[in-house]
Amino acid sequence: MVGIGSLSNGIFNVVISGGGVLNARTDARGFFTLNARTSTYPLTLTHPDFIERRTAVKLPASGVHLSMIPSTFDQAAFEELAPRATTAGLRRWTQDPSLTVLTNVVEYDGGAYNPVVTDRGIADADFNCLIDGVKRAIAPMSDNTLTFKKVETLALPAGSHLSVPSTPEGTIVVAVAHGLQANGRAAPFAGADPTVLVRGVVWVTADNLSLCGSTAARVYPHELGHALGYQHVTREASVMSGIDPTSALTEFDREALRIVYQRPPGNRAPDVDPPAYVIN
Repeated sequence: MVGIGSLSNGIFNVVISGGGVLNARTDARGFFTLNARTSTYPLTLTHPDFIERRTAVKLPASGVHLSMIPSTFDQAAFEELAPRATTAGLRRWTQDPSLTVLTNVVEYDGGAYNPVVTDRGIADADFNCLIDGVKRAIAPMSDNTLTFKKVETLALPAGSHLSVPSTPEGTIVVAVAHGLQANGRAAPFAGADPTVLVRGVVWVTADNLSLCGSTAARVYPHELGHALGYQHVTREASVMSGIDPTSALTEFDREALRIVYQRPPGNRAPDVDPPAYVIN
């Protein structure tokens, strides 16, 4: 079946071709049938109202669901949020991360990702707001795909270092930082596969920000978004705006995040899955 975002949104009259031997069109419900020998086939999906999709499928098969992106969708804004023109293509998490929250303030060290831990603690109420804010953000910021499989606190002695690159794969670290010169900062890190993210860090300022306030409530999803691999958006209102992040997901955000998690890591513009990927 070919649809937009769900099995209830079938697309009529999509032309499906591939391998020089496959040819079909979807019916009014978005369903199609391909008769082919057992093999893996490249597929190209075309429709005047949608962006051409290229992927691959193993046949014979039943119940395969292929999604397409409406041509009215702001692709340029999507490329800001989830750049696919890099060597790797689309980068994202493929497994639920763990969340580790540091109990003491650190001294922000820019891009070294090895800050010194101070002796300054975080008030219980603020610490709880920090954890709750980040936990609440992960489902909406991943199209309800990801959740934190484990939440832990980490107490390090004053004077020691928090080495982000040394944290276990599959971990997003959150720390309150002095000297951030912004309400928050964050970064994602890929593993052996440059398209798959396996670590992330979120810094929230320790300077003049109430961790239980309305500004912090905007900081948590925005910075977690960076740890999930998203960049700043300028062309659309967005929770990932670098100037004025919205307090809730916009229509663009919801559509963009759905596409991120419907596509495999390595997907490229306009909508081309990586050569080794097979949808089923």
